[in-house]
Amino acid sequence: MSRREQSYFDRLKKGHQQNNRHQFANSRDKTGNSDPVERSKNLTKNRVDRAWVSALKSCQLSKYVERQKAVVKPAKKPWKTIRLFVSSTFHDFQVERDILVKKVFPDLKAWCKDRKLHLVEIDLRWGVPSGADAELAVQTCLGEIERCFKENTFPFFLNMISERVGWIPDQTAVTSAIRTEYDWIDDLSITEMESVHGAFRCKNPNALFLMRNPSFLQSLPEDVRLKFVDDLAVGSYKASAFRDKIDENFPDSQKIMYYANYSGKTDASGVPLLSGFEGLLAEKVLSFFKDRIESQYPQISESARNKWQDLSDSHEAFKDDEASLIGDLPVWNNQIVEFEEYLKKEGDKSPYILTAVSGSGKSSCLAVFLNRVSQDYKTFFHFVGAVPGSVSYVQLVKRIAVFLKIDENRPLSLLVGCVKNELNSTSKNVLIVIDAYNQLDEMSLTWLPCPLKSNVNVIITGREDVAVHLQKNYSRELIVSRLIKMDEAGRQKLVQTSLGRFNKTLDNEQLDILVTKKSSSSYYWLSLACEELRIFGHFSLLTEKIRNLPDDLVELQCQILNRLETDLDNRSWLLVASLCLLVSSKTGLLEDELMQMLAEPPNILPQHLRSNRFSEKLAVKKWKEIERAIRPFVKYNGGTAENRLNIYHSSFKEAVQKVYFNDEHERDTYHWFHAKLADYFENCFRLDRKLEEYPFHLAETSQKDKLATFLCEKDAIEGYYDSMFSKELAQLWGAVDSDYNEMASRYTELSQEIVEDSELHLGERVRQVLVLADICFQNGKFQDSLKILDTVVDSVDMINEEAEAHLLKTKLQYQKAKSKERNLFVDKTNASETFDEMAEIEKELESSYELLKDYEQLRDSDLLWRHLQ
Repeated sequence: MSRREQSYFDRLKKGHQQNNRHQFANSRDKTGNSDPVERSKNLTKNRVDRAWVSALKSCQLSKYVERQKAVVKPAKKPWKTIRLFVSSTFHDFQVERDILVKKVFPDLKAWCKDRKLHLVEIDLRWGVPSGADAELAVQTCLGEIERCFKENTFPFFLNMISERVGWIPDQTAVTSAIRTEYDWIDDLSITEMESVHGAFRCKNPNALFLMRNPSFLQSLPEDVRLKFVDDLAVGSYKASAFRDKIDENFPDSQKIMYYANYSGKTDASGVPLLSGFEGLLAEKVLSFFKDRIESQYPQISESARNKWQDLSDSHEAFKDDEASLIGDLPVWNNQIVEFEEYLKKEGDKSPYILTAVSGSGKSSCLAVFLNRVSQDYKTFFHFVGAVPGSVSYVQLVKRIAVFLKIDENRPLSLLVGCVKNELNSTSKNVLIVIDAYNQLDEMSLTWLPCPLKSNVNVIITGREDVAVHLQKNYSRELIVSRLIKMDEAGRQKLVQTSLGRFNKTLDNEQLDILVTKKSSSSYYWLSLACEELRIFGHFSLLTEKIRNLPDDLVELQCQILNRLETDLDNRSWLLVASLCLLVSSKTGLLEDELMQMLAEPPNILPQHLRSNRFSEKLAVKKWKEIERAIRPFVKYNGGTAENRLNIYHSSFKEAVQKVYFNDEHERDTYHWFHAKLADYFENCFRLDRKLEEYPFHLAETSQKDKLATFLCEKDAIEGYYDSMFSKELAQLWGAVDSDYNEMASRYTELSQEIVEDSELHLGERVRQVLVLADICFQNGKFQDSLKILDTVVDSVDMINEEAEAHLLKTKLQYQKAKSKERNLFVDKTNASETFDEMAEIEKELESSYELLKDYEQLRDSDLLWRHLQ
């Protein structure tokens, strides 16, 4: 502890006195009773001392001494719940609580998630219903701490103290039942009770005390000062005694002393706002609880974890989290009955496809269903988009293979066949559930047998159009159903469950206002609304807040965007830039890419003066603040290490577009961000990312010449070329010239350059030219394809290696024959000549096909096999 802090504690021990006879205001009166002065008018210093003697003496009872000796049991499986209880008076710590709820806890949650832990913070700013009595207030607060004991042995506990201790329940208002259970609570405030029970009781090493220096009071106007002190005859003495007990019972490592300044501003409810401690306080609190959580629940080393089991645990955690949000919503019962009837269906069957609009709650419905499935079924589930990398079709197939005990380290084409064969031959009752199939990067059903055996059950969910797409890829008629919407009872249950996890309750009027809004039938809208209410800190304004929630999903998210900007204040431009860049990107952006673009130096300096004067990346601390704000609305695609962000719900993308793109500058705004992304990816060293993003942004900004030049680069051609059909390459060339004349012209010139490149092996020259000819063929430029092929006829004859020469010559013969064939179909000038020439071409095709079959290098000629098939 510093000398300055020690001086502060010394003053406290001497009984630092302030004028304490002020009109009572803003005490911690969660019951709505407004006269704690009357209830505590006879409170004396002796009674304050006796209350603490009684409270601390009770800590020596055998049951509490045993708690101090308790040994924390390691978590038996991932996703242990961490409950963190926040204790303080309310209005005078409004700023600190907002910092915790909006900054510290989101970062701590993300940190816990990386360690397979689930954080639940308990912030009771409006956790007790209005009109509740003293007994309910005591039961709620101390009961919640008991729950923390049961969950974590030593509760994670945070107390904030300054010059107020808050509401002291009247002794006569507490029933004998409560007094029997908690016989030490007389003359203690609720805040003191919470600290005794959650920290003093077990000498809790996980307790942290934030102690705000009262020196700021001296600079406050008298009417403002009243909000930060208790109006009791011994108010200052009682607050000082509380601080003394903390100082005597806990080491300095569990106390943070900080200073505050009055900003001269008030919040929406008129509470004065303090400042000057935000960043430092958040950093210290976050560091303390990271250390304590790591100490109590050490992270399992990477080497001890199985990759596939790790993924399964993550999907399991998502499933349990979704199910816990809903509980047993009555609205899902009929849907689950349909699932169960499908499982009972005898004979051959098709997959069951459940469709719904985005955000309707199909994931939570599946989660509840999976928790009810009989143990007789061997069950696999995959929530697309919920876990990093889960949008990958390859990862899905490999997870299913591991589930079926098939070696996943095989080529995908072979692995798909093995999965299909195993599902056809298994005698076990199998259930495979895949949520949000439409979000996969490839919506293939090649891994599925057709039909399914009676003991093999497959349930797939997706948007309304997913059934149409999947039916095109499955020869048997699919079983298609539509998700039932939530009714009012279901909506009420969702609100009660969502807020109840944080011990928050709406009264009947508030609940009715919320669930009768038209948009409340949307699971996603209602979830967002509950989260906005959860972090709202003004109980007196809560009903008004509920009334003002927009009755539209996109409008609600627009309101949230405005709130996020307000929270970030002068850093809101980073939020706006991040969201606009994500919306403008084609496939999402890596964290590293965003951080580099957000660190772009000011345009005031020329390039040669910028070097070494600016960071190449946005500071991690600043980025984490932005990432924390957008985290609920983005998903991470790709592997865990890649950290690629993308907008999660299409409705949020629409909200971003409405707020930042929807005005008279819409076209200019889009052009600006596409140009920024094009400039960034032009110099991107990762070829895969450059191929994904760079040409897309060139096309969006109509940089046609630059796009055409890029599409002629060897890396681009190899990256986009597909022997069946180079779809993306065709789309990009279409942006240059819809007739593909520019493509044909440039590839003809390029083929000549390749043929004349003496540094290239002859065989490599021929192979590259064959690819260019095939691309032209794929896009209907048959004559240009023949022209390109003619450039390498002589080169093939010059290849010394006989086998290679024969193979390439055969490929050349095949491609020329195909191009001639298609060209004749286009140009039918002479029917009889066309018929005769087609007969000759067919002979060439048959001959080349037979020759290619004889080569061991048949894999190199896969495109021919696929064409011929």
